[in-house]
Amino acid sequence: MLNSVILTAGSVVVVLVLASLAAWGFAQREFRGRDTLLAVLVSLMVVPPVVLLLPLFGMGSDLNLVGTYEYVILIYVGFMLPFSVYMLTNFFRTIPKPLIEAAIMDGAGEFRVFKGVVLPLSAAPLITLAVVNALWVWNELLIALVFLNDDTHRTLMIGITGFQSRNNLDIPTIMAGLSLASLPIVALYLFGQRFFVRGLVAGAIKGGE
Repeated sequence: MLNSVILTAGSVVVVLVLASLAAWGFAQREFRGRDTLLAVLVSLMVVPPVVLLLPLFGMGSDLNLVGTYEYVILIYVGFMLPFSVYMLTNFFRTIPKPLIEAAIMDGAGEFRVFKGVVLPLSAAPLITLAVVNALWVWNELLIALVFLNDDTHRTLMIGITGFQSRNNLDIPTIMAGLSLASLPIVALYLFGQRFFVRGLVAGAIKGGE
């Protein structure tokens, strides 16, 4: 369970930081190829993880990173980043420009505007992304099973899977493990539910336009 917490928290924090910075650039900066680059990034959402397992494992073996938290977190971030950037970009485009211009006129730099104005207004989509991404990482099995080959690094889902085999099915133990695995996610959803629908709608309205 501790391994699952480390991977989930690390992946979600990294992806929120990277996605928010990248989305702010896509939403506010004008540069050649911006829309094309964003479209390519969004298209990566349709790539299934199983397609990339072999090249990722080969690269991890060459770098001696297979079996480490850092490499698995990096893989998770790579898969979560396209959707996160897309959603936050759509939301950042809805922030009124006069509000940003007023902060700049008051002497705030670009990073200060982002930190002091944009992020406080983005609580709903950020919490929504945190909940969605945490749900995916917490329940993910394939990547963790392939890249965490040391028992001391295996996640809760791998541990629960180990309680069942072709000739043995320990139902009470499996149900206890699933109940334990569900508690943190239920608590996280209860914490973020009031932001959840608002965050999804905020990112979808501008994208639909």
